This record gives sequence, structure tokens and C-alpha cells, in this order.
Amino acid sequence: MRLDTARSGRRLGPARDPNADFDPLALGERLRLLRSELGLTLGQVAEGRFSAAFLSQIERGLARPSASNLAHIATRLGVDLDDLLSSTPREVDRELAELRLTEARTAIARDEAAAALESLQRLPRSLAERDAVEADLLFADTLVRLGRYTDGLARLQAAAARPAAQLADTRLRIAEITGRAQYRRQRYHQALDALRGAQDAVDDPAVDPMTRSRFLTARGMCQFMLGNERAAIVDYEAALDASGKVTDLAELGRIYDGLNQAHRLQGNLDEALDYARRSTQIFETLQNSRHVGTTLTNMGELLVRKGELDGAVEAFERAVAAFRTAQVGAYIAYPLLELASVALLRDQPAEARRLAGEAIAACERSGDRELWASCQQLLAKVALAGDDLDSAQQHLDAAIAAFEEVGVATALAEACYLMGILLQRKGDESRALTYALRAYAATHPEPPHPPAQQPVKESP
Repeated sequence: MRLDTARSGRRLGPARDPNADFDPLALGERLRLLRSELGLTLGQVAEGRFSAAFLSQIERGLARPSASNLAHIATRLGVDLDDLLSSTPREVDRELAELRLTEARTAIARDEAAAALESLQRLPRSLAERDAVEADLLFADTLVRLGRYTDGLARLQAAAARPAAQLADTRLRIAEITGRAQYRRQRYHQALDALRGAQDAVDDPAVDPMTRSRFLTARGMCQFMLGNERAAIVDYEAALDASGKVTDLAELGRIYDGLNQAHRLQGNLDEALDYARRSTQIFETLQNSRHVGTTLTNMGELLVRKGELDGAVEAFERAVAAFRTAQVGAYIAYPLLELASVALLRDQPAEARRLAGEAIAACERSGDRELWASCQQLLAKVALAGDDLDSAQQHLDAAIAAFEEVGVATALAEACYLMGILLQRKGDESRALTYALRAYAATHPEPPHPPAQQPVKESP
């Protein structure tokens, strides 16, 4: 039997049995995409051989075509039947793909990017179109979380080249992952631009609520980092409203954490503390110890600002334990430094010195120069409280040099101001004034010089 193709002109080989082990959903999806590319209706493909309704059932995976009917469909769509079937996932492969994609989503929710990548690398080669798009998006998300931004953006380009990329849901996910990649590279304006490029799809009723929530959360993060706390709160609250329709606890925890930080900068300490507690509870439920440590540290800082030192100490100690459980020793420096600060407030210099020393050791392992400098500054305060001016000066010299190195203006100003007070106590008024001026200059940079005025030329 000879069957001429409508598009390629090739002859189709003997029909293979499509009912052997091919996944009907994947096969139907492939047929629908091919028909859409050609701009053909169901009736035009059926061409009287069977009903348009029957072809619709095939495309939705509700019916299996016979070998002869599938050969007819392949002819009308201009594809070789063997090529069609060889590129269509078998049922066993489709089930394996769904398992691997589910494993990857679960690992991402647990913040285990390496485990997610391992699952994705074990996907079968042949994937249905929607699974292929999902794989590209999960690969990109995972690679961004691992800091492999170039590879992640390349996978996003692969996703964007697929037909499904025009769907509102896919557009939002591509924009959200692109924005997060730029955000992690501290390119906040570029991140916000990437998100704005797809914001017309936010209100599309076909968009999955979780996709909408993640998009709004990412936009809120960018607004926050650009100093637009009120806009960030609006986006976070909209994300919260969207996520209320689903049960993604990890995303809910991130939204609460974002609201905590935005309200804190707005001075709304009670609201910030409430959201910090909520996010901590969620990450404890998810057993995500790293996020638990972070939210507990935030909670402790808020309690210090409210003057509730006992509660703050408890939060910081729990944060240290959480970071140890997560085996992320570098993060331990943050709550240790806060505990040292509380000890100094309570007039416990020996305890403050011990805790600051532990924090410095953690900073040296991680290479965090800014936090290391903050620890040095705290040790200087401890030395000042004990009237050990020489030791305090040594610690402040180290802190100022490190703050200048990393370019943290506010912290540099505070360290210089403290050095000015120390030098004044030592009777060195001239150098004290110099450091006072350095403190002012750190947060008040000189305005750029106006361009030199060009001489006015006389008319000829």
C-alpha cells in the first residue's frame, strides 16, 4: 500500500501497531500540535474516514486509533508513521517521566537542588511535549538554584522555543525563573524588567494559581531590593491571595518571609514578627533547617528591637541549632553575632567576646568579609566597655579596612564614628575629627562635579 504524504512527499512504510505500548496522551498531544501547525481542522484531517469527534478523542488520549486510522492521520499531517511512533513516548516511559518530574519538584520544594538535578538527568530521552516543556523549566530552575546561570538561561531559551511557550502559564514561569536568575546575580533592575515583560499574562484565567503566586513573589522580591517596600507588600499580599488556592507550603513560607522583611523596613514590627513566626512554622513542618535558621534569626532581630531579649536569645539559639542540623556552618555566624550583641547589652562582656570569637571562626571558614568585619566591630565595643582602648583600636582598624574592601557604606560610617569616639578618649583630637569626617563622607558622597562651562562664542 502506498500513502503519499501531504507535506513531505515521502512514502509511509508499513503501519505499526499504535496500541502496542505507546502512551495515548503523548500520542494525542503530538497529533494535536502537528495539526495546529498546519492550521487544519479536525474534519479536514478526518476527511470522512472517521468522525471529527473521534479524532478529538484521540487527541485527548481518550481513544486509541487502529493502525490503519493512524496511518491515515499521519498521511494527512505529512509525517512518517515510523518517525511519529518512534518519537512518541511509550506508556512505561511516560510513567517514568512523571515520576522523575515529581521527584524534581519535591526536591526543589525542599531546597535540594542537587537531588532535583539528579532526578532530571534520569529522565527518559523521549518525552511528550508538555513533559519536555516541564523538564526544560525544572532544569532551568534547578540550574539557577545551583548558581549555573548561563546553563539555566539556555534551558529557558529551549523552553521558549517550544509551542507551549506562548501559553500564559509557561510565559509567566519563564519570566519568573529569568527574573530570579538576575535577582541572584544582584541585577535587580534587569530582573524586574524580565518580570514586567510577561505581566500582561498575570490575570489570565488559564494561569495556574501557583504560577501566578511565584511570579508575584519574585516581583515583590525585586521591588523590595530596589527600595520599594510598599510595592513589595502589595505584590506579596497578591501572591498570598493566589497561593491560598493551592497547598505549596514552601512558596507560602517564602511569601511570609518576604512580608516579614518588607514590614520590618516599614517599621511595622508587630506585623513583621507575626509573618516571621508563620514562615518559621512552615519551614519547620517542611524540615527545611536552613530556612528555619534564617527565619529564626529574623525573628530574634525583631524581638531585640522590641526589647524582648529573652525571646530573642531563644530564637537565636534555635537558629544556631537549625543551621547545624542543615550543616551550613557559614550561616551560624549570623545568630552567633546577634547573641554576642545581646550579651553586650546585658553587660556580659566575657560571653559577648566568646560568642563573637565563634562567629569570626565561622566567617573565616565561609569567607564572608562583611560579617567578619561586623564581628571585629563588636569585639571593639566589648574592649571599649572594658576600657581596653588599644585592643578596641586594633579591632576597629580591621573592621574599617574590611568594610572599605566590600564597600558597605553604612557599616563603614558606624565603624569610623566609633573610631572617632575612641581616639577622642585617647586624647587624639585631630585624628578623631578625621574619622568623624570619614564617617560623614561614607554616607554622604560628594555630588558629581558639574561639567565645565564652555566659553560663549561670539557670532561671526
